[in-house]
Amino acid sequence: MSEQEHWIEALSRHTLGSLFVFRPDDYRKGNATREPCDLAWFANDCLVVMCMYRGSSRDFSSAEQHNIKQLRGGLRAWVSGRPISGSNDSWSFNVAEAEVKHVVALSIIGGNNAGGRRLDLDDVNLGRKVRLAATLPEQTVELFAQKGGSMRDLIGVLASLPDSKIDPAGCDDIVVEAHSVAFTRARADASGHLIDDDLRRNTVRLVTDWKRMVIQQPSQEMVTIIASLCDLDWYAKLVLIRTAYFSIEKCSGAGGDSSKGELHVLRFEPYTICLSIVGDSLEPWTAMKHADDTLSLREATSEYPALLVQVRLRPHASQVLVGNPRTGPSATSTLIESLYRPPLMGADQVV
Repeated sequence: MSEQEHWIEALSRHTLGSLFVFRPDDYRKGNATREPCDLAWFANDCLVVMCMYRGSSRDFSSAEQHNIKQLRGGLRAWVSGRPISGSNDSWSFNVAEAEVKHVVALSIIGGNNAGGRRLDLDDVNLGRKVRLAATLPEQTVELFAQKGGSMRDLIGVLASLPDSKIDPAGCDDIVVEAHSVAFTRARADASGHLIDDDLRRNTVRLVTDWKRMVIQQPSQEMVTIIASLCDLDWYAKLVLIRTAYFSIEKCSGAGGDSSKGELHVLRFEPYTICLSIVGDSLEPWTAMKHADDTLSLREATSEYPALLVQVRLRPHASQVLVGNPRTGPSATSTLIESLYRPPLMGADQVV
């Protein structure tokens, strides 16, 4: 397994976001073959480009500069009109600059000299559309993947890094603290359903089921719904999955009545998610129409995007995920904008 495949596999166990993580194809520059980056993550108008250095032959600064140099070259080619193309086990990608609103650059360092810090955009000079740049240790990225972080969570972690280097343990603490705060909050706000020690198992089960449905039925509707779900942070995802898990068990488990359904309206700033668990014998979209009516005013403004998700229970408790994509701006994009520190020399300059 290649290094890129390792990271895609690590992300795939616990997050829906892995469907949008891919290994970029090489490109030609003169007689040379170049990699734009080692890994890319594209969803909700945002692109995370990652370069990795694993080994102990370089000190931290040298390893970081190695990654930044690769990122700079790949982004220079990208803004010059060369899309970042590539694939994962599910889909192929061809990401042009016009499709991306914000770019986040991540340098990942393994080995004994690893560490983390937030990078100054003036110092790294990665070009236009790069809104945040940072370095993380390999072990911290592994921990983040194990905890099922979304792109939005990753942005929060990177923004929490200090400007000066900290050791891997300090970087791990940032991830653990962010996840623990979300877990504690979700435990209190889970609509009557406790967040318990089985949450990871439940998360893996539903994430696996939902991803399989998208891969098997790769309609644009399905892709946009999953992309919208990827816009949720740890707190929102924990509450959503826990609520969905209990509702599915109630409707389709032992003694359950799959002819009936349940409707949950979950409000996460800035999202309102209508989660409809619908029995197979019910008229399609019955509960969703009710949810649409009750949220018509909230949907009317892009300030409060609404995501409508319906899980239809079929015989033997199989599921079908359908719904409408978000109606407003990406929460990940909004977060990046709030954290952006414009470089003094101007974002368009690339040396």
